[in-house]
Amino acid sequence: MKSFYLLLTTLSIAYANKCSTNVDSTTGVLTWNPSTDGTTIPPNAFEDCNTIKIAVFNGVTSIGNNAFKNAGDAGGMNLTFNALETISQYAFYDTKIKSFTAPSVTTIEPGAIEMMTSVASGIDFTFDALTSIQAEGFRGAKIKSLVAPLVTTIGDNAFVGVNDPFDGTTIQLDLNFPALTTIEHSAFKMANIKSLVAPLVTTIGVSAFKNAGHADGMDLNFPVLTSIGVSAFELAKIKSLVAPSLITIPVAAFYGAGHVDGMDLTFDALDEISSVQNSIVKGAFERATIKSLVAPLLTKIGSKALLEVNFITTIQLDLNFPALTSIDEQAFKEATIKSLVAPSLITIPVAAFQGAGHVDGMDLTFDALDDIGNNAFDLATIKSLVAPLLTRIGSRSFENVNQDGTQNNLLLDLNFPVLTHIPENAFQGARLNTLIVPSISSASGTDAFKYTKVANYVVISKASGLQTNNDIQTIHYVDDVLLYLGFATQQQLKTEYHGRGLLTEDVPLYLPIATKQQLKTEYQSRGTCT
Repeated sequence: MKSFYLLLTTLSIAYANKCSTNVDSTTGVLTWNPSTDGTTIPPNAFEDCNTIKIAVFNGVTSIGNNAFKNAGDAGGMNLTFNALETISQYAFYDTKIKSFTAPSVTTIEPGAIEMMTSVASGIDFTFDALTSIQAEGFRGAKIKSLVAPLVTTIGDNAFVGVNDPFDGTTIQLDLNFPALTTIEHSAFKMANIKSLVAPLVTTIGVSAFKNAGHADGMDLNFPVLTSIGVSAFELAKIKSLVAPSLITIPVAAFYGAGHVDGMDLTFDALDEISSVQNSIVKGAFERATIKSLVAPLLTKIGSKALLEVNFITTIQLDLNFPALTSIDEQAFKEATIKSLVAPSLITIPVAAFQGAGHVDGMDLTFDALDDIGNNAFDLATIKSLVAPLLTRIGSRSFENVNQDGTQNNLLLDLNFPVLTHIPENAFQGARLNTLIVPSISSASGTDAFKYTKVANYVVISKASGLQTNNDIQTIHYVDDVLLYLGFATQQQLKTEYHGRGLLTEDVPLYLPIATKQQLKTEYQSRGTCT
């Protein structure tokens, strides 16, 4: 018992030595004379000193480790360091601060201001000379404003958990780093920030903004950004992001990112959205919430890149990729998009749009599309699809199309004038309005039209083997309709008509699905039929 009492006495004396010597317990003013106290505040000097309200340090150039750990009055301290150059590790760990001014600080060491708390409004920081924020420098701190115009590098985990909303913080933090060039790994992970302006940033590290953001969404602008790491913006709350110089987006970069109203994304130079290499890795925009995505130079979209985009929203996402030439498997699987225009795309691979769609149906335009892979549009919800040059479709490519669109009675019109073969299960269970495939030259694959419902008509050749049934009640066989050549040139039509002895001068009106009587009437009006 005696030894325990001595321990308490020793601790009390130690505390008094740290706190009462330089702090007026009545006013809370901390006085420090560099002539007698020195230019360095030693380690642990004011640790746990909870009576400090204000201090102005003239001549202090450095602060030792844990110097102000867990210090500060309940209302927060106002601290000014006119000559301070370096803040050592954990110098202000878990310190209660109201305002902090240190215009000569050039370096903030790891953990220097970690977990710094404040009054509800947050801390105002001014670092006019600061050039580098090292790892975990502000981790978990409560920041109202931060002025640091010369900072060029922000280290790993530097702002992790800043203004954590789970601590009741509602601070709207807007950051401006005019000289910043590099944001290291996890620098702003789980940080609650509203905006970041960094016009010179070229590199953003792995998970740099993972889970970061504000309830109202972040506004981010990186005009010269050229590289971002894996998961850079994973689950981030983003309202808008502009990165006109970014060329490649890696896997999981924007996984689950977004805003309740969707993100507006602009990538003027973007060339490629990377592919997922294994089942564990997430797609670049997988499960992201996107309102708009501008990428006029995009040529390649990797596997699972936009998997389940907008999967729990009804946001109308319209995409236009004029330079897109390649997409990988499952690129848009189960994505919710309203329209996609890709005039240069030639091949759609396996399951690329499987389960994709919109409550009102997708509008898809592929002017150069030649090949559609297996299950490409299986279970998709489509309003319109334009692909005039399509020559091949894979098995189950349109299986169960619009099965989920029954509530809106979505029926799809398909016109593939140069498609020559329909493989097995290609249209099984699909809900169509019309199907025009006049160039089919061989029997359709097994169950190609099993359970297919066509509300209006099918235009097809007898070679397909398709016959009317309860679900397909009207078929126009091109064999019975004179001169149906869907994409023939005027010269091709003339040659064909001459060969049939039906034309001597002009090519008659092109009536692709005209009845014999309609054709006869038209021909008679032109004097080419008696």
